[in-house]
Amino acid sequence: MKRTKNELHEVVVNAPPMRIRGDTLEFNADAFKLDSNAVVEDMLRKLPGVTVWGDGMITVNGKKIKKLLVEGKEFFGGDPKIALQNLPKNSVDKIQVYQDKNNPDPIDSTVIMNVNLKKGKKDGIFGKVGLGVGTRKYYDGSGSLSYFSPQNQISAALAANNVNKTANSVNQLVSLNSYKGEGIDNSYVSDFKKKGLIRFKSAGFNFLHDFNKSLDKSNQSNLFKMNLFSDGNRQLIKEKNDAISFIDSEENIHKKSENQDNRMQDNLGWQVNYSKKFDYLNLNIFYNHSRGNFNSVQTKNTLTLNNKNNSSSESFEMNSNDGNTQNIDAGFSLKRTRNIDLNKGRFKGVDLDMSYNFSWDDSNEKNNRFTRYKASDSSLNRNFNRNYDNGKTVKEHKLVANINDIIALIDQSLKPFKIDFQNSFNIAENVQNAIVSDVLFDKEILNKNLTNRNKEVDFQYKTGLKFYRNISHILQNRYSKILKIVIIPELTTFYQKNRSQKDFQNLKRTYLYFTPSASLAYLNFQSGGNRNSFVFDYKTFSNFPSVNQIAPLVDSSNLYNLYYGNLSLKPENNQQFNLKYSFDNGKAGNPLLVEANIALSLKERAIVDSVSIDSLGINKHYAVNISGYQRTAFSISIQKAYKLGKHQIQISLDPNFSFYKSPAYLNGLYLYNRGSVLNLKSNLLYSNDPFWMAKIGLTYLKNNSRNSNLTNFSYTTWRSYCNLSIKLHKRLFFASQYEFNSNSSSFYEIEKYNLLNVDIGYRFLKGENIEIKFSALDLLRQNRNLSNYANISTISTNVVNVLQQHFMLKISYYPRAFGLRSKIN
Repeated sequence: MKRTKNELHEVVVNAPPMRIRGDTLEFNADAFKLDSNAVVEDMLRKLPGVTVWGDGMITVNGKKIKKLLVEGKEFFGGDPKIALQNLPKNSVDKIQVYQDKNNPDPIDSTVIMNVNLKKGKKDGIFGKVGLGVGTRKYYDGSGSLSYFSPQNQISAALAANNVNKTANSVNQLVSLNSYKGEGIDNSYVSDFKKKGLIRFKSAGFNFLHDFNKSLDKSNQSNLFKMNLFSDGNRQLIKEKNDAISFIDSEENIHKKSENQDNRMQDNLGWQVNYSKKFDYLNLNIFYNHSRGNFNSVQTKNTLTLNNKNNSSSESFEMNSNDGNTQNIDAGFSLKRTRNIDLNKGRFKGVDLDMSYNFSWDDSNEKNNRFTRYKASDSSLNRNFNRNYDNGKTVKEHKLVANINDIIALIDQSLKPFKIDFQNSFNIAENVQNAIVSDVLFDKEILNKNLTNRNKEVDFQYKTGLKFYRNISHILQNRYSKILKIVIIPELTTFYQKNRSQKDFQNLKRTYLYFTPSASLAYLNFQSGGNRNSFVFDYKTFSNFPSVNQIAPLVDSSNLYNLYYGNLSLKPENNQQFNLKYSFDNGKAGNPLLVEANIALSLKERAIVDSVSIDSLGINKHYAVNISGYQRTAFSISIQKAYKLGKHQIQISLDPNFSFYKSPAYLNGLYLYNRGSVLNLKSNLLYSNDPFWMAKIGLTYLKNNSRNSNLTNFSYTTWRSYCNLSIKLHKRLFFASQYEFNSNSSSFYEIEKYNLLNVDIGYRFLKGENIEIKFSALDLLRQNRNLSNYANISTISTNVVNVLQQHFMLKISYYPRAFGLRSKIN
């Protein structure tokens, strides 16, 4: 036989796009082909069973992702948007989905998504530098730069603008300036709803170091974090308020006021945090320190008219204040879990949760209040020119110490219920110094009635036993049925001691209340199918009256609202009942999520204002106890998605309805206020990835208030909107946001206005690192800020100045580089 040589062809084995490894679902990133500049979020939209919702929520086969990690750990503060919209898809090795083993509670389990990066792509930098110049001297500048590696995460950011854009942290700035772009619901834009005109500036720095060289999902960590953030704003608010207050069914007072407020505030804060996680011990130590300076000048003109006797008044008020604040918040938390001794075959150690928190707040403020009041009855005319020098220091200590599963310390076999021994201590000291003087003929005269030194000490101790048990019926690969029972009998002790230079404020009170709580939860999970859960909660707690409610100092320069005390005031007891239902259909392509909630709140001896209104609209408030308060709320959230290739439709419906009964006293007359609030939100989103996305929706608010012996009130707010984002070309994009607003209320005319914003931009370079964008904002020049308010005797409408039409041209650069070490090597 003659031998022949046969060459075998190369065989390429590709990893499957999706597989299950133990309890982990894995997606192979290389199996999904996308544009070279695609980011992780673009890939998630392609993964089977994964839905990226319009509000940023992510679900996998109907399960909500509650935590997103990169390389097994939190990525720049944990905001998923930072990772999803900045990390390139071609740096990703695989996407993992699994349940957090550190949270074994099946009722409130945590599903984690972990982004595993490729070897050689585990470090990188990303950021944005942008500058915009607009008409009417508007400007908008921001910049951020972030670096990450297996052990370090570093971010620096700054911003300055006068278009009502604000942020409160470095991570928020990094998130809002992502490479992916602003999107259809971008929140970091010129804010046309925010009150007033704001000039904002900020700068900050974040640093994280992991002393461990590598991390996996076992969640071992050794982290040091440091954050520094400074911000400042200058705000001008011009406000007009129109209110009608009813004394009875025939007599009312019409009040009109105009207010102007110039504010300035600068803040500086830094935080240091160290956390260490072992197999059986978690330790966290933190220290936060902040300080700020503020000043403001407020002027207010008010006119009142009584419809019955035509009595009237007018007033002018000017308040100027200047002050500073400082805050320290420090403490630790320690969690020790019981572990098993393999040699003896039994558990050892104590299952313990302990935390301590110390806070210190110090504020100093100097204030001048000038008031001129003129009434139709000249005998009531008054003038004030009053200076205040106020200092306040609050120190608070909180200690929580819980010993868990105490029966297991005695005998492992005695476990019909697990029992935790719970304790919490809270001690607060509040010291206030007030030096008040009246200016008469350019001389300051000490006001002995308002000048005071006051020291209040509050002590609260809660102790109780937590009984809980899980009853499970599980058939593998078929279903899981779990019943969880929790009962917590608890005692609350509250001690209050106040020492003052005013004898009537020297108080000492002690309260002891039984404040039990309980919950019952049932889960029914069908493998590969529906998941249902019912959770019922019952809670009781007490609200204790403050010194200012019991025995305040009455300042007569507060023209229209005078607050008096009540030495007979008792604590307010609360009961809350809550039933929550959750459902998801477990379908990969067309998920359905439903959450429904019914809540009932009852108050015994509710602390409310007993209000006396005179013919000129001056309100005298007395804190009193009253029974009969009740509030019932119903809410439901329905989210449904349909996915077919590149096309996706998402529907969201969120109706909320509440009904309340609120008794009160008005001019000595007992009133029973019945009211209802209907709040409806809904939207429809359609996307044809990656070409265009459209979202339409509406919000509707209806508030009704029905009062015995008084006129009924109601007001309605309606907002409908249409947002559109189109990719006209691979690098050319167009976006628009349109909304229609309508406000109506009893005794006032309907107010309507429209808001239209349009953006068009283009990306340059191979990596699309440069963007030029032109924005036309408030094109219709109709933007307004309208709001309504109603209580038991008053309905009002409010108009505030807001940002209005301007045009802006902005250029941005996105620095990006990944796999830095491999490039250097």
